[in-house]
Order: sequence, then C-alpha cells, then structure tokens
Amino acid sequence: MSIDFPPSLCETKQNLLIHKNKLKFGAYGFLLVYIFYTHFDMFSNPQCIIEMPNKMSEIFREPEFCNFCENITKIDKVENISPDTFYKEYVKTAKPVVVTDGIKNWPASTTFSFQFFKNLYSTVEKNGNPKKSCQFFPYKTEFKGLEEVFGMSQARASLSPGEKPWYVGWSNCNNEAGKKLRKYYSKPYFLGNNSENIAMTWIFMGGPGYGAHMHITFRQRTIRKISLGLKTIKACGSDGIPPIDLKKCAPELTPVLCKLFYYSYELGIFPSNCKIARIMETAINIELMKYLEHSGIINDRQYGFRHQISTSDLLAYVSHIWQQSIEKYGETLAVALDISKAFDRVWHHGLLAKLPSSLHVVVDGVSSDSLTINAGVPQESILAPTLFLLHINDLLKATSCPVHSFADDSTLHTAFSSRAPIQARQIRNERGRNVDNINMDLATILERGSINLVDFNANKT
Repeated sequence: MSIDFPPSLCETKQNLLIHKNKLKFGAYGFLLVYIFYTHFDMFSNPQCIIEMPNKMSEIFREPEFCNFCENITKIDKVENISPDTFYKEYVKTAKPVVVTDGIKNWPASTTFSFQFFKNLYSTVEKNGNPKKSCQFFPYKTEFKGLEEVFGMSQARASLSPGEKPWYVGWSNCNNEAGKKLRKYYSKPYFLGNNSENIAMTWIFMGGPGYGAHMHITFRQRTIRKISLGLKTIKACGSDGIPPIDLKKCAPELTPVLCKLFYYSYELGIFPSNCKIARIMETAINIELMKYLEHSGIINDRQYGFRHQISTSDLLAYVSHIWQQSIEKYGETLAVALDISKAFDRVWHHGLLAKLPSSLHVVVDGVSSDSLTINAGVPQESILAPTLFLLHINDLLKATSCPVHSFADDSTLHTAFSSRAPIQARQIRNERGRNVDNINMDLATILERGSINLVDFNANKT
C-alpha cells in the first residue's frame, strides 16, 4: 500500500480528493486516513493537510530586533497626527508615542462613570442578560465580581476621604452592554483603515492605591529554559509533580504553564506550595530584574545578586580608590557594616506598604497551621535577594560619604589626597573632618535602620 501526497505540504481538502485514485487497497487506505484523522487531528485545519510543528515555527520565525529603543531618551507627545504619518513615523519604526488628543470627540470622556456602568449592567440584567464578564481582575480589593463592585457604598464608589480605595478591571462579554458601550467611543482617528481591532471591550476604573501591579510577560522560551534547568533530585511539591516530569515534558507543558502563570499573576494568587511555583517565581524574578536594571532603580553601588557583576568587581573598584588616595599623600577611612540576619529583616510594610506573608512547618508530609509574619523573606526563595536589594536600596544614597555593598555586606568609606606632601597638622585636620563625616553618616544609617527594622551586627562592624 502506498499514498502519494501532493507536492505541496499545504493543500486544501478539495485538492486532496483529486488524488483519491492514488489510494490503493481502499479499505486499508480508509483505515489509515481514519487513524490520522482521529489520532493526529490531521484534517482539523481546512487550509493545511500537515500543520507545521511548534518547534519548526520557532526556527523559521522572523528575527525580532529590540535595539530600536536603545537610544530613545524621551517619548514624543503629538496631536492632530494623520493615519499615514502615524504609521510611517511610529508604527513602522516601533517608536513610542503618546497621542494627547486620541479620544477627542468621544462622548465616553464625559459620560463614563461608576454610576453609568452600574446603571448599564443593572439594565441588561433586568432584560434577561446576566451581569457577566469574560475576565474580572479584583487586584488588591476583596471583590469577587461585578455584582459586589456595583454593590459598594456611594461614599466608597466616589473615593471619598477615609473610605477604602479600590481599583478593578473586567472584559465585557455581554453583547447588549457591548453595543451600548460602543456608542460612546470609536476607533481613534489616527489609526488607518487597515488597522486591526477587536470587539472585546476592557474597562478599568478606580482610584490610586489599589491599582494594577507591574505587568509581567511570561515568555514561552523563558519558561521552557527554566523547566529544562530544574534539579531533578529535589522533592515533589504539594501538587505531587516530580521535577523530572516537568523537565522532560517542558516542550509540551510550556504553553499551558504560561497561561496558568499569567492567570495566577493577574488574580494575585500564587501557587506557593506547588513545584511549578518555583518556575513561576524564577520567571517573575527575571522580568523584575530586567525592569529594575533598565530603569536604573538599583543603585550602582550595589554589587550583589546582579547579572555580570561580582564581588571581584567591587573589591577591584574600592581598592583602586583607596590605593589612589595613599599614592597621593592621603588617607582612607572605611567602616564595614554587617546587617544582622539580613533576609529576616526585610520589613514588608516598609518594602511594599503591605505584603502579607505566612510561615508553616512541614514534617513527613504533614503541614502545621500558618502563622502570619510581617518581616523576612524565605531563605531559599528566588525573589528573596531581589526584594532585599530593594529593601536596602535607599541606604546607598542616604549618606554624604559613599557606601558600596555586596548584598548585606556594606562599606562606608571616605578619603582625602593631595598633589604634594602635606604637613602633619593638615593631615590631622583632614582626618578629623573625615571622622566627623563618617560619624554623621553612621548616625544616619542607624536612624534609617531603626525605621526599617534593620539592626547592624556590632561584632562584625
């Protein structure tokens, strides 16, 4: 038995029927086609007989170049821009832009309000359509759906002083509500006729304080790389999934894990006791560190837990400064600082205003009750070093003398130098000024530490 496929890999069903005379031994041929159809989903796509595998599509995917934003120092703000100009100058070049009059002539800007949406969804509910959303994002609020949102008091809805803040978002899946909403807005004037748009409507509203968190992109390549790098000797989590299964099935599980992580992140629910949580935490830490580094948030004097920066770089830099001072007839005064139980001192309220955490003990598979804690990050947590860097970041710029750190080990130092040899009296005066500056900075450091619940180990300082 033989089957001669058409020369093209992509052929329509109609063209396939033209070659039916090439099927020999009809019964066996029918059985073969049936097996392909039921087990390989061969003809589910009306356009192609054989779909290109995901791995092959990645190989032939056009390269992405992200260097277009390297030299961008500001974002343009424009108005009255034509679709042609917008496409040529910003769409084709991928250059960021803010169109300040993008919603001009939209009735939505003067019509949309909390009461408007409350009345809208109450009306469609009375007409037999459920108060429904495709996705609902409560963020930091206690709301579980639109019904609870529109049931809040008028004072809280108006964001009155003293009321609990709120911020929510949802995608509309109610056809009747969608038709009414689209009466109040239209496609932005600067988008051409060929621009893509979807009928789905997203609504986000609320006030400051409980807004949306930083967007995290869970990329399949990143998730796959993390999964393939898992240590298989580790024990299973509460989900019972062995790490070796996650590693061996990484190509197949990656798309599913990306969707799961995205949904978990948007809902603010972290699968803390699951083995897949480590993959998710690693992906979040990668994205978070990229943002912190590119935004310049982490102080340049911090050398710990950073990509391509090590303790050798720190030692080489400070040794060079101190050696220069000595060579130029001066002196260097340095104080080494050590934070007691550094990772246990990360104060949640000082770090993120509110970061509820809990601690429990597991012995022989039996877990104790959880106990809420207000300080500390897990020692084996992937995010712990990054959170600690953020916790002490302001310390590195709070002093008049420079502070250089490798994680929790910090050095406060100052120096003086001269182009020519100086007298002993001048040396004593410079030395006294340096001591005074160091003492004032130490007082500042202790004050900052007291505010942020950080203690310094006197025996190591």
